[in-house]
Amino acid sequence: MSPRQSSSGIMLLSMLYAIVRYNIASDVAWSQLPLLIVNKATAISGLILLGLAGLQRVRANRNQMGLHASGCLGLHCLLSLMLLSPAQFETLYQNETHLLTWQGSLAMLCGALGIIGQIILWRRSMVVQQGNQRSLVSGLGRGLLLLAAMHVALIGYSNWNQWQSWPATLPPITLIGCLTAVGLAVANHLRKRAPVTVDNTADD
Repeated sequence: MSPRQSSSGIMLLSMLYAIVRYNIASDVAWSQLPLLIVNKATAISGLILLGLAGLQRVRANRNQMGLHASGCLGLHCLLSLMLLSPAQFETLYQNETHLLTWQGSLAMLCGALGIIGQIILWRRSMVVQQGNQRSLVSGLGRGLLLLAAMHVALIGYSNWNQWQSWPATLPPITLIGCLTAVGLAVANHLRKRAPVTVDNTADD
């Protein structure tokens, strides 16, 4: 399966899961589909694609999947800025002042750092295509996955232990994202420590 097919499949499955959990099994209005639901789907699909990109042995496949991840995460960032408010993310704001809590502020910082990291990875992929094999920041891809895990954990951890209230027993996307990010970071770390068997790979 090509990186384009894999990316399309992951994005489609992420969108279907978000629709089933939030629109069908829960009480989220269908009017929220274009922004809120798409935002959730692009977040989890971009995170998965970012982790899978680092596991690709062929440089061209890694770059293509990485670009798909950057597209999803970039869209997630723009949609999040449109949605960011006490009405949409009540747990991230103080009741009295309507300012972000420290958890909310730290979550937004992790997200902002992640976008900067994505820009660096994108620039690096262009440099590698020109023949430069040197990594700009060693372990950046794995670091971004851990930042993403912290980002989603700070946003959604308060609901993770309320499994009785999960719609149709489906776990929140933030929980899936956190576990997936940590798992893919570990998988990428193990791959980097393994002997290199092809000559067109580059450290993330």
